[in-house]
Amino acid sequence: LVLDSPAFKGNSGGPIIARSELKAVPNGIGLEYKVVGIVVEFVPFEERWVNSQFGYWNTTISNSGYSIGEPMDSIFETLW
Repeated sequence: LVLDSPAFKGNSGGPIIARSELKAVPNGIGLEYKVVGIVVEFVPFEERWVNSQFGYWNTTISNSGYSIGEPMDSIFETLW
């Protein structure tokens, strides 16, 4: 799963939760939550600055705002 959500240090192993609305609820709109996967890593963004005159370069790695999740189906296959 590719998520449009940043993941940070310590988020690995956390649940990915999907929310859906249930319309046939007596008191109005109900919500249903399902765990659809687990966060496994973030997608890094690499920015490189090069000063060709002096031969210096600098690389900065930051969070791109995307993360990768493992679907629950493949997790259950691994466990059983």
